[in-house]
Amino acid sequence: MSKIKNIPRECPSCGGNLNIIELQCDSCSTIIKGEYLIPKLIKLQEEEMNFLMTFLSTRGNIKEIEKDLKISYPTVKTKLDNLLISLGIKNRVESTTDFKKSILDSIEKGEMKVDEAVKIFKSKQNDNY
Repeated sequence: MSKIKNIPRECPSCGGNLNIIELQCDSCSTIIKGEYLIPKLIKLQEEEMNFLMTFLSTRGNIKEIEKDLKISYPTVKTKLDNLLISLGIKNRVESTTDFKKSILDSIEKGEMKVDEAVKIFKSKQNDNY
């Protein structure tokens, strides 16, 4: 028996979406044909999947995520927003608004200094933030 491979996330030829058209039972070799969508979780990039696993293992505790991944609070929020966008839970416009709000909330709570926030906003200007 050959080694089982990971499901490709996109077409290796053109980058388009893939659909599953055939499933086979390991026990009796029954084959089921049809068109099945690949779940969104499988389509996540490796970095997004790693972030999701860290998020789940820390039960969403942002301080623990910061420590585990060695990233800042705004980076955690940005990665979470990007994950939500990849999963189709949130759109880019909502994400931008939430990102700005999270930075301002961090300043208000004393978790971030104003000059840090200014640097983050300036670095995000090219991304339309």
